[in-house]
Amino acid sequence: MKKVIPALLAAVLVFYGCGEAGFQSDISKNIEIDPITTSLTVDDLLVGQLVPEIPPVEVRTGVIDFGDDFEDFLDDAEFFQINEMAFSIINFPGGNSTDLDIEMQVSIAGGAYQQLLSTNVQNAQNSNSKIVIYSKSNPGTVNSGTINALESALLNGQEFEMQVVVTGTDVTLQAAVIDFDIVFGFDVTARIQLN
Repeated sequence: MKKVIPALLAAVLVFYGCGEAGFQSDISKNIEIDPITTSLTVDDLLVGQLVPEIPPVEVRTGVIDFGDDFEDFLDDAEFFQINEMAFSIINFPGGNSTDLDIEMQVSIAGGAYQQLLSTNVQNAQNSNSKIVIYSKSNPGTVNSGTINALESALLNGQEFEMQVVVTGTDVTLQAAVIDFDIVFGFDVTARIQLN
């Protein structure tokens, strides 16, 4: 009798999980894109000095394609959901300090750039953990229209590119030019319908 009950429960779950339309499953992946190198620059005479603000620097991720990560499921996907977007600042040279004003935009399939988010990172030189810029449960100030457009693009197998404009404020650099990297990560779920 004890063996029959778990078997019956399993059969009920399979029956209701499949339904008339087939079987649904959620496939989630954490995807990290290649680092993008960003530079901060001051005049040689200002090395080692506190500079209130330096000119903005524009960098781009290059084309991002999640097709390889979901290619086995794309034909059966009902929708994609971005659960979380985050970024990390890495390889920031020691002895330097700055706050960063960051503007992020997204271009889908080579189209016009759409505003995603404006944020500020205090003491970027000490930023050792990921900075969550969007989560489904707490969207914050991210442009929801751009998130919806990204999710539609993923469902249609379209590529996208991110543009990041970085402005250093309260900057003290120990060299005229320093480089650091920004790494973006995405937590994405695809709903798969198997008939």
